Amino acid sequence: MSLISRPSVVGGALAGEMLALPPKVRERVDHFFRTHQVWLTKILERGVARGEFALPAPAPKVARFVFGGLQGALLVKRTTDDPSQLNDVIAVMKLQLAARSSV
Repeated sequence: MSLISRPSVVGGALAGEMLALPPKVRERVDHFFRTHQVWLTKILERGVARGEFALPAPAPKVARFVFGGLQGALLVKRTTDDPSQLNDVIAVMKLQLAARSSV
């Protein structure tokens, strides 16, 4: 499968070089990440509302965790210059670890 057919890989690669990209491309990469996080947040909120699952943290934080994990959060933080990206992922990871240790 080529990189072109895998947009998340291309998005991650572009995010890693965000500062070197032309402004229009930076805007599109930023939009890619934000759009996918909003979509995933809505999916998680719908699942909670239907009683399909419970979340260990608010849906936007879990979406950030699921979307990228720690490595992805580093790329997204670099892309958006928003440190809350990384902080949210770390907070959810801690909650997940605490939940697993009590099982």
